Amino acid sequence: MKIRTLRKSDIEPAIKLFTKSYDEFLAPSFTKQGRKFFEKDLVKRLREKLSRKNAVYYVALIGSRLIGVVGGGFRAKKAYVDSLAVDTRYHKKGVGRKLMDKAERAFYKKTKKLRINSSTYAVYFYKKLGYKKTKGLVRTKKGVTYQPMIKNLRR
Repeated sequence: MKIRTLRKSDIEPAIKLFTKSYDEFLAPSFTKQGRKFFEKDLVKRLREKLSRKNAVYYVALIGSRLIGVVGGGFRAKKAYVDSLAVDTRYHKKGVGRKLMDKAERAFYKKTKKLRINSSTYAVYFYKKLGYKKTKGLVRTKKGVTYQPMIKNLRR
């Protein structure tokens, strides 16, 4: 497996992977309103995120096949990971962990803390990576359910 920076040619396969991941793992935890809100412009928003100049995105590949993608950036001087998707055939094989390690190393140079709004499905995964829940319980905004989490990158 190889991990590298996302290229323009990776955008469409990354969108397919995110969309499949959304259908399988995120949509079931959203309300009807949340699914409608999220799905309305899903592909458009993903394409915009993946094309931002200040974004930090990496892909995991086996040969030329994209099997995982992680990314984020900065909002109001706060670093965040807003996207992580791994092909289900590669779950529990270290792909997500390696992608997160790569993203954390990229953010380490510029910030002390990394934030994520985890799906309820992924909370346990992020806890294993050292993320902690912040500001209480699971939240729902516009029908989208998530758990705010944070990790100190520097100790």
